[in-house]
Amino acid sequence: MARERYLVGAGEESIHQEVAPLTKSAQRKNWWYYHKFIILGIVIAALAVFSFIYSIVSQVKPDYQIAFLTSYSLPDELMDEMEGYIAEYCDDRNDDGQVVVTLNTYVLGNPSSSSSEDATALQASVARFTADCTTAESIIFIHDEDSFNYISQMGMEGFFLYNTGEAMPEDATDFENVMRNWSDIPAFAEFTPTSVDSEVASAEDVKTILERYRISVRSNSPSIEKDEKLTAYYEDSLKLFQRLKDNTRLEQPVQTEG
Repeated sequence: MARERYLVGAGEESIHQEVAPLTKSAQRKNWWYYHKFIILGIVIAALAVFSFIYSIVSQVKPDYQIAFLTSYSLPDELMDEMEGYIAEYCDDRNDDGQVVVTLNTYVLGNPSSSSSEDATALQASVARFTADCTTAESIIFIHDEDSFNYISQMGMEGFFLYNTGEAMPEDATDFENVMRNWSDIPAFAEFTPTSVDSEVASAEDVKTILERYRISVRSNSPSIEKDEKLTAYYEDSLKLFQRLKDNTRLEQPVQTEG
């Protein structure tokens, strides 16, 4: 009966009063009020997808990748300089008008690493290195003694080429015959870094450190042989290694501004 009490004394016009329709402007405002967050969410999601796709499409793909195994990290500036230097010996494999080399750095086998943070970083490097070996991203390997000793315990039998160019037998572990000293490769022996901080170390000090590294080349494998693109990449990488040994630079493509 509460409703009846509310209506007592109310005229017919009050009881049946009609609500005036909203104007188009009011309808738009009302719609935007209830949907603005949904629209903003869709816009943000679309921008995120566009940004992701653009980053992939615009990313410069390397012509060559080289595995750099080290027991301690080297300065990023030095690694960048080395990439640019090695690129002078490379051809433009993907015909994009520029020659790019990427050093895939794996910090492995540091005997002084003991913290949980170091252990996590080591696990990440091992996972990345294993993926590299599986997909044949790197054909040429640069390594120091501790890092190579570490991977030699990971089932690397028969993985590399002998210095004679012959493949190791599948169960071979005579790794001393699959590596060349840094200074024995003329292109590397000639490398003189200019990016080092003279207050921290001289160029000669850095060259001395680099001379601790050795270079090896992986053997061919069934996974490479059955893939036409990987086979071509493997053969081109062997040619690159030969140019490094011969100290033969290539004429680089002229890059034009877009």
